[in-house]
Amino acid sequence: MEELRAIDDSSFDDAVRLTCDAYPGDVRATGASQERVKELMKRALEDPRLSYWGLFREGRMVGFMRYHDLKLNCRGTVIAGGGVGGIAVDLLHKKQGVAKSMMQRYLSHYRDNGTSLALLWPFRPDFYHKMGFGTGAKMYVYNATPDSLPASEERHHCRFLAADDIPDLVQMHNALAMHRHGMAEENEHTFRKVLRPEANVKLLGYERDGRLEGYAQILFGNFDPRNFVKYDLRVHFMLYLTPRALSGMLGFFHSQFDQVRRIRITSPDDAFQYMLSDPRDDSDVIDRPVFHQTNTAGVGIMFRVLDLDALLSQLTTPAFEGRGLTLGITIKDSFLPEMNGRWVVSFREGRGAVTPEASPDAEIAMPIAEFSSLFMGAVPFARLCEYGLASIDKPELIPLVTALFTTEEPPFCLTSF
Repeated sequence: MEELRAIDDSSFDDAVRLTCDAYPGDVRATGASQERVKELMKRALEDPRLSYWGLFREGRMVGFMRYHDLKLNCRGTVIAGGGVGGIAVDLLHKKQGVAKSMMQRYLSHYRDNGTSLALLWPFRPDFYHKMGFGTGAKMYVYNATPDSLPASEERHHCRFLAADDIPDLVQMHNALAMHRHGMAEENEHTFRKVLRPEANVKLLGYERDGRLEGYAQILFGNFDPRNFVKYDLRVHFMLYLTPRALSGMLGFFHSQFDQVRRIRITSPDDAFQYMLSDPRDDSDVIDRPVFHQTNTAGVGIMFRVLDLDALLSQLTTPAFEGRGLTLGITIKDSFLPEMNGRWVVSFREGRGAVTPEASPDAEIAMPIAEFSSLFMGAVPFARLCEYGLASIDKPELIPLVTALFTTEEPPFCLTSF
């Protein structure tokens, strides 16, 4: 007998054990004992968005995961999203379908509760791609010298943030999320966690006229044990509402050149090298004919459409570009049967709706993972066709379909879960 149920006190120790066994590297890196892990997991439950679930077979917990009830911006509308994390399988039950069963139940849980979009951070993108998750946008890492960043007097409006600033952090972050496709809203629990002393990071804020206009999460790290006063600076992310906030934070980073060797900036911006007087990173790689390496890139967050009809109806603002089109959309989904089939969708004045009786202008088809990436604006339809990952019966309409699904910016999500 198999059952998925919320974790209670009687099964909490098993959840902790599975977590420690599944993520021994994290436990060793932090030096945490099993009791400390339990304490942190209990504390995490103070966030009402989070819940713990266990998969039980014959009364024994064989799998564990966290659900995260999120609110995120999808094409201009804040909708519900279902996140999953901390997936752990009992070491004695590996390769017995535990992870697959948990994932199917997770998807059904959110779909049945009216949530039409799922998201996760993958330990292996190929593993979750087989379950229908499509990759989101790339993130770029720039490894710059401090003096290659622009100096700015706006840096004098920067200061380090503390617990008293949490209400302003929540307000600023969520104001940005209202306008940035893919971003999830945050609450005070997020920033309490970041500002704990053991987190070992700092939040740099930019404030003008009593208003927080930007913040960055940063970490100073010594790179040479023979010289304890030399550092590299890691910028996990920068968020800002105004250009002057960006200028101020970059000016602060520039001013660290006397003690910081390199600043490692993670950004969704593929044009950030224009901010650098020397765009080269520290690799000294030159490819032919003469291409200097400026950054590295990677994929992270993955998305999955759970209910196309519901998702379209939840988008209350114009979300699609181009002139009106009606498409027959065939989606191949072997993991969630409800998403395997054909829909006729009419797009008019930026809105989309399922209209079964309408006559399509074109028929398109693709797997659910690629459709999810397309819907989130992470990949152009033309590229999917070029790569043989999508098809259309009227190739002359490829530019119109591409324009229809294109977003102003690719999806950008920082929420850690």
